[in-house]
Formats: sequence, structure tokens, C-alpha cells
Amino acid sequence: MIQNKVHIAFALVLLAGCGANEEAPSTATVARPPASAAEVVAYGNAHALLQQHCLICHSDKPAMPGYTIAPAGVALETPEQLGRFAPRVLAVVELQMMPPLNMTSMTDADRGKLAAVIRMQWAAQP
Repeated sequence: MIQNKVHIAFALVLLAGCGANEEAPSTATVARPPASAAEVVAYGNAHALLQQHCLICHSDKPAMPGYTIAPAGVALETPEQLGRFAPRVLAVVELQMMPPLNMTSMTDADRGKLAAVIRMQWAAQP
């Protein structure tokens, strides 16, 4: 079962076009208002987990060697960015597809905490 998830994760990564040197997909069509106070608090609650497990790749200037942009254009450095990508982040975290090969050793407890914050703040948003 885990091996199937790994294969699916790699397929999604390839299909998403998240090569290290590709241009970031345009987000011009995704307009989002500034973060509300509640979103800022929620992001603060998730920030330590994002820093530990996500931001090495999913930032405007990734620290992961070989990456010059965030994979698939998904940067998660601000409440607005997390809000924009919340459904995708929730799905890949719960399906254990991210981090790839669980390279940051994200625990089930960490997954549950991050999912809870996302669900509480962003689940009802489009």
C-alpha cells in the first residue's frame, strides 16, 4: 500500500510539472483578498509544521538543492498562500504523498495537526 502511494506521489509530481528549473505557473487568475486576522492566527499555528516539513521546497526561494522555484508553483510562506492551496495541501498531507518519501519524517501526529488547522480555517473556503 505504501509503495503504491509512493508511485502515485511521483506520478503526481511529474504530472504537476514541478521540475526544478521550470517557470512557476501563473497565479494571475487566482485572486485572493488579504488574509483575515483568523487566517493569520491559523497560519501561525501551522507555521512550525510548515517550516519543518514543507518550506524547504515550497517557498519563493527554496532551500532544497536544485530547486529555483516552488514545486508546481505552490509556495506556502504566507497565510494567503496557504489559503490558496489549502485543499491541495490537505489532500497530499492526509494521503501521505507529501513530503515525498516522507523525507522530513512527518509523523501521523504532525499530519493530524496540520490537517486540523487547515480544516478549521480554510475547509469552507473555495
